[in-house]
Amino acid sequence: MTCPECELRLAEGGAQEPAVVEHVLVCAECRALQQDLAENAVALGALREDIIQARPKRNFPWLSIAAAAAIAAIVSIQMWQFKPTPPKPLRLQAERPEEITVAIKAPPPAILTRAREHAKAAEPLKIKMLTDDPDLVIYWLVDSKEGN
Repeated sequence: MTCPECELRLAEGGAQEPAVVEHVLVCAECRALQQDLAENAVALGALREDIIQARPKRNFPWLSIAAAAAIAAIVSIQMWQFKPTPPKPLRLQAERPEEITVAIKAPPPAILTRAREHAKAAEPLKIKMLTDDPDLVIYWLVDSKEGN
């Protein structure tokens, strides 16, 4: 018999089996386990004789009601004392400047205006519109009002 088989049979209460008795005489570890199990059985048997007194259940419903009332009173006092007041409106006065300076932008050079007109006349305005479907894109070509 091996030690694991002996331990299993000792735990199941088979200490009187002949194979277990032979193995316990030879193996010191299994003999120590048998003694520990016997001592535990004696200790547990002694616990059966002890009577455990149950504590009476404390029933204080008024205590929880009083605590809830105290918390509600503290919260209401705090809210009443620290009630925020709206800020006072500010009075603003604007000052008028005595002088007004106006800057006039110089017209662009003639060559730039001609280049812009040529670019506008060459190709129509193209507007790209995206849709919910990523495979569908709409291009809108807008002609100028002059009818070119």
